[in-house]
Amino acid sequence: MSACASFIGDGLEQTMVAYALVRYGHRNVYVLDGGWEKWKEEERPLTREYGVTEPSAFTARLHEEFFIGYDEFRKIKDKPNVLLLDARPEAFYEGEGPWMMPGHIPGAVSLPWKSLMDDRNKKFLKPVDALEAMVRAVGAMPEKTIICSCGTGPEATNEFILFKWYLGYPDVRIYEGSFTEWVAHWENPVVTWKSPW
Repeated sequence: MSACASFIGDGLEQTMVAYALVRYGHRNVYVLDGGWEKWKEEERPLTREYGVTEPSAFTARLHEEFFIGYDEFRKIKDKPNVLLLDARPEAFYEGEGPWMMPGHIPGAVSLPWKSLMDDRNKKFLKPVDALEAMVRAVGAMPEKTIICSCGTGPEATNEFILFKWYLGYPDVRIYEGSFTEWVAHWENPVVTWKSPW
């Protein structure tokens, strides 16, 4: 866990759990924008009592339209109507980090997930007009297929939820294997500078 210490408690746990729930068919899933910190800051009600849970008749239903596997990813990632995003920090995108090969997937555009969050609270999204300007600046448009990726999945869930439900883009997928799966195939090239190619 020491290698992941900088990520623990940063808000990605919430988006990862939310994504897992909707991936398997839960319909009413919410992420508290700003997290526990924002809730307390706004002096909202608190309790020390646990909620009551009851058995349900939930049946899992896999939403395959939410994610993309390696083979399909390789086929479509470079098409002109597809935008591949890399949610990792810029330093990882440019070649630092713990991967067998450094850099990013050719064609991936850097959009660090933390850049979308409030400077003081990394669980709180920036205002919607700022977010829209940022995503337009990297070429994200509703008419494109948006593929969210990162190193191992969690950071991409933040952007998947942002594009899919907050901004309402119609065709958003998550490449769950992300850079880790990409570099596990030694024949795949990587890019180690600021530009996508």
